[in-house]
Amino acid sequence: MKLLVIMASLVFLVRCEKTFFESPNTYIQYRHWVVSERGILMFYFRTFKPNALLLYTDGGSGSNDFLKLQLINEKLVVHTNFGSGTETFELGEKLSNGVFHSVQINIEAGLLTVYLDQTFSKEKQFDNSAADNILQIQTAVFIGGVNKFYTTETVEKDLALEPRFTGCIKGLKFTRTDGETFGIPNVENEEGTKDGCGETSCDSLSFTDSCKNGGRCEAQIDGSYKCNCERTGYSGEKCTTGMFCLVFCQVFFCYL
Repeated sequence: MKLLVIMASLVFLVRCEKTFFESPNTYIQYRHWVVSERGILMFYFRTFKPNALLLYTDGGSGSNDFLKLQLINEKLVVHTNFGSGTETFELGEKLSNGVFHSVQINIEAGLLTVYLDQTFSKEKQFDNSAADNILQIQTAVFIGGVNKFYTTETVEKDLALEPRFTGCIKGLKFTRTDGETFGIPNVENEEGTKDGCGETSCDSLSFTDSCKNGGRCEAQIDGSYKCNCERTGYSGEKCTTGMFCLVFCQVFFCYL
C-alpha cells in the first residue's frame, strides 16, 4: 500500500511539472482562476529565452479585465486591468539564466502584489470603492502561450503571435472557487509540452557524463545537455571521436 502511495505521489509531482518546446502553438490551458475580492496564484519557471508569454487570463465577454505576465528582455513584465485602465510594471533582470524563478500574485481588496523569487515585489493599489475595480476572471488560465484560436472581447489581436515560452514551468497553484482552498488546477488542453522537467545541469555532471577534450557543456531547455565540440579537434556526443585537422590561414579543415 505504501509503495502505491509513493508511486502515485511521484506521478502527481511529475504532472505538476511541464516542459514547453519551441512550437508555433505551444500552450497549456487550465480551468479558470476564480478571483473576486481576493486570490493567490503562484508558479516557478526556468528558461534560456529572453522573451516569452508566461501567463494570460481575462474576464471574458463584456469585461475589460485581464492579467498578462511576460518576459521582455529577461525581465518580468506585468500587465493588468482592474476596470480602470491598463497598468504595466516590471520586476527583476537576467531571468533567462536557466535556473528556476518563483512568481506569486496576491490580490486582496483592490491591492495587487507581485512577488519575484520571494524577495522582489511590487504593489499596485486600485480604487475598489467602485464595483468594477475588482479583477474579475471568468476564462481559462493560459500558461506559456495562448491557443491561436482563442478569442474574447478582451484579448489582444496579436496575443497569439507573441513569443511562446520555451523551458519548464512547475508548481502552478491558485485559489479555487471557494476563495480559500489552495490547490493545483485541472489541465483542459495543451500542445507542445510534456510532463516532467529534466534536472540535469552542467555543474552536476559526473566525470563519466561530462564533455571531454575541451568540449563545452550546453544546458538544454528540458534539463538535458549537449557537448559543443567546436574547435576541439573532436566530435561525437561527448567530444571523444578524434578528427585529423589542418590549419591554413586560421581556418580549420577537419577529417574524421
